[in-house]
Amino acid sequence: MTGGSLRRGQEFLAMHSGVSSGRPGIRSFHKTGSVYTRLVLIPATHVSGHASSTHRMHAALAVSLHFTCCRWQRRRPPRAISEPLSEPLGVEEASAEEIAEYELEKAVEAAEEASERATDPKGPDALALARLLAWARSNKLFKVHPAVVVQDSQLVVSAKIEKDNPIIGLMPEALLFADQSSENVDKVDAALELAWRRLVEEGLVKRPAVEATEVQSCPWPPQYLLALPRRSAQPILWQQTLVDELQETEIQQEVQMQSERVNQWFNDRCTSVGVDASKLSKLREQFVESYAAALGRAAWLQGRWALAPLIDSIQVPGTSADPDRAALKANCRLELEDMGGGRQLLMLVSSRTLEEGVPLVREVAATAKQMLLEYGTVIEADASTEMIVKAYLAESGPQAAAVQRLVKGALPGRLFGDVIVKGLVKPFARFEGEGGTRMDDLAAAIGESFLKSSLILSAKSLDEIEALEDDEICDFFVSLTGEEKRCCLQELLKLMGSCLGEFTTTLADDERLLRAPSSRGCRRLAVAFRQQRKQALRQLIEEIGEAADRAQDSAGLPFAVMGKRSEAS
Repeated sequence: MTGGSLRRGQEFLAMHSGVSSGRPGIRSFHKTGSVYTRLVLIPATHVSGHASSTHRMHAALAVSLHFTCCRWQRRRPPRAISEPLSEPLGVEEASAEEIAEYELEKAVEAAEEASERATDPKGPDALALARLLAWARSNKLFKVHPAVVVQDSQLVVSAKIEKDNPIIGLMPEALLFADQSSENVDKVDAALELAWRRLVEEGLVKRPAVEATEVQSCPWPPQYLLALPRRSAQPILWQQTLVDELQETEIQQEVQMQSERVNQWFNDRCTSVGVDASKLSKLREQFVESYAAALGRAAWLQGRWALAPLIDSIQVPGTSADPDRAALKANCRLELEDMGGGRQLLMLVSSRTLEEGVPLVREVAATAKQMLLEYGTVIEADASTEMIVKAYLAESGPQAAAVQRLVKGALPGRLFGDVIVKGLVKPFARFEGEGGTRMDDLAAAIGESFLKSSLILSAKSLDEIEALEDDEICDFFVSLTGEEKRCCLQELLKLMGSCLGEFTTTLADDERLLRAPSSRGCRRLAVAFRQQRKQALRQLIEEIGEAADRAQDSAGLPFAVMGKRSEAS
């Protein structure tokens, strides 16, 4: 073995020694002027998986290098050594303290991962769902298409179904309600009542006494209770660290407020019915689970919020927590057919032709934020997408001071002179009238606080801006031409670009995380949601940039001359 080969071997060991996060592994020490390499190895019995194979490779390489060094030293011509070897060449086991520290770190990591995995959504058991389907087929209150079957814990079609064909029908008597009326209440209140009713049906709390004037509600079928999801995917069930992964303060606050509302309702109800205090902790966990399931399944039917057995077991659109399942798109819808006498038949109808093996996915009228908070899925951003974002003015001066003074929602930053502008954006909103311009579209997509801030930052005189009423800001922005338009758009571009700084990861980071094999569960939902928000915001920023680039090309010609915008304008 030549001296060059030996040096390359030493460089390889130095480059690959140790493991990440400071864990004990292979350590190499080099003495100047001598051929000396000392290695400390973790025994293979203390590591596992890929790390184990890596350590075994390093150990084998170290031993091979040790004997090669010895042979090379014996065969080479004698020469002076500037520094004698002070320690023997060889392999040393890690100390007991290093091994203990390494094992402690691994145990902590495993405990954190296990705790996070415990919150992973779990759908209904395939057998329980099949029993629910069989029960519905045998029940006279249901009509089920013969092609509907259970596959991979979801309802799919086993044969082609043409567009606009009924798939499942429910008589009004098959709907499940809470004991108390859910009229004139929002969906959260209804879900709370339905969740409590589920605890009653499962025998976890006492059934309330029925007054002589009241009608006893029908019991919920056990087949339905057993087919409910074992753990839902809504953020209210997530650990706080996973809620933080959403990287959006407004969403995090909504999750917190919803959690406080649910817990307060639960406390009040338990107090009113006299629940044993020793059972509160376990019962609270079961109640929150039931609430999340009801929130994702309740539908407004016959003037009340209700659950529809079998139909509400059908999936909803979006990206789920399961990385092995592609994002779903709706292929069926709910319809109500009048039966006379104030009774209505609930039907699930195909929205397009369904091919064999296609899972049933029902339409849901909800925004992207509602889909996450209420259903636990992530859909692509659309025209309904709204975001509360913050823009940062790092350059202090009279104009920045004017922004803080004149713009609603503007706040001082951490450093003296810095200003934070908080406002609403609707990245995919467009001007709904006829003959609109690109400026009309931007005015529809960007909140007044940002529009006014950009007008102030680009204005030569603030007198005209200060005189504007809030409802006049959009029209003034749209009317800009020439250099004023270009300068305003440049300032708006800076403002919107600074909003991306609110996110602690980039789009590239999120894409890489979603591709990782470990991307699953609630963390996958959090990453997918924030990725969609960033993509929407980035697209809006690109549109502002294009408008700024083209502002100078129009040479300040008014709209009356330019006419209706073209596709490229």
